[in-house]
Amino acid sequence: LSAAREEVASEGLPALLAACSDVAPPAEGDGRAAQVGWLLCLLASEEESASFVVAQPGAIQALFGHARRRCTRAQEEAAWALATLSAEAQYGRALAAEEGTFSLVLDLLATPSQAVRLQAAWCLSNLVCQQEPRAKLVAVASGGRDVVGELVRAAQGNGSPPSPGDTFARQVLGCLGSLLMEAPMRAVLVANGSGVEPLLSLLLCAALADGRLSANAAVKAISHACQQPHSLAARLAARGDVVDVMLALVQPAGMGRAGNRVGEREAEKCEAAVSCVANLSFFASQQGLCTLLEPSRGERGERAPGLSAAGLCRLIPSLVRHLQSECCQIQAHAAVALCNISAAGCRDAVVESGALEVLQLVADSAQPEARQASARALEVVSKDLTPNSRRVVLRRSGSGRRPRPGSARSPLAGGGNWSLTTRADGSSSGLLAKGAGVSRNAKPFRSPLTWPVGGLEAE
Repeated sequence: LSAAREEVASEGLPALLAACSDVAPPAEGDGRAAQVGWLLCLLASEEESASFVVAQPGAIQALFGHARRRCTRAQEEAAWALATLSAEAQYGRALAAEEGTFSLVLDLLATPSQAVRLQAAWCLSNLVCQQEPRAKLVAVASGGRDVVGELVRAAQGNGSPPSPGDTFARQVLGCLGSLLMEAPMRAVLVANGSGVEPLLSLLLCAALADGRLSANAAVKAISHACQQPHSLAARLAARGDVVDVMLALVQPAGMGRAGNRVGEREAEKCEAAVSCVANLSFFASQQGLCTLLEPSRGERGERAPGLSAAGLCRLIPSLVRHLQSECCQIQAHAAVALCNISAAGCRDAVVESGALEVLQLVADSAQPEARQASARALEVVSKDLTPNSRRVVLRRSGSGRRPRPGSARSPLAGGGNWSLTTRADGSSSGLLAKGAGVSRNAKPFRSPLTWPVGGLEAE
């Protein structure tokens, strides 16, 4: 059967495409056109024949035509074929290069058929895992289509938050997270303004929900949304519940060891949550102590009752415990967060929490990311302390567990080559990729780690 499919794909595709073009689309999925479209979808979905379909000029556009038929069955067949092709990186790039791909898939997300919507969500989530297709979808959003708004409405479905076992919502959340990695996408949201609140409401609600996989995707999306430049941190800070939500997300929980899939996912979620606090506290450090003592204002002048010095201080104990994590990436993000919270006017609270001793232990560890971030945090937190005062603070013993130098890395660790840098004008640019100049006088820094969160994932 496999050999027969390969033979049909290699020798019969031109005839199939000619048949597609000769027959007008029927109102229902009956007749020769429906059979030809179904056969084309079958060939595109099979490993032995998919490469021939992708290589044949006009074949993908014929699949698009089948998806546009006024027939649920035809749409299901085409959506399945598109989702299957998108799961392979090279086929996904070929799909994204075709005219009208993203417009069609977004249209399929809004169809009444649950099966069609699910396959469309898988397709879109797979595509945006790659940088080139992701940039094309961002270009669609920049061109005026409300991509994020459509995804938010699709995830909300009947208006209620995603249920724990909702695979469709999980894929849409993953797609949102991948899109928010891109600064141009965040720039579109900041410029538009009106779509940010529904997006943040969806992500925060899903992040606090019981569904482990959906919550994982949502927390990563929030972390990406708070990246610089064009950060949505100001809009997040404007929410009155921001500190309570962040506190719930960064509460230390059992994080299984490497090889435990559930444990890895919990570690990923924890890393994303601590990274989000690091980026949010970077925004706070830029506002200054005076504005933090009063309700602060974001980029568009909105008041931020939740972001205050007292609120940031509530996060410190959890961050100190995360410094003792077995994951060096979590340690690094926690150190960044404590550094920025200290720079935002909460240095005394950080010192009183016992963070200096734990930061010193991490700064002596073998992991470069955690060591660098902790050393910078020590520099900021202990600023203005006399040598004797610092020795007194660090003299306490037994209050922190020394992190193990050989501890497992997070499965998300994708950027270990960080360096503290400054811009040409002398202002801080945070932790950036290796290769920029090093500055010992860098100001509070942001956490730059991003990762795709969509795509096929084993249960």
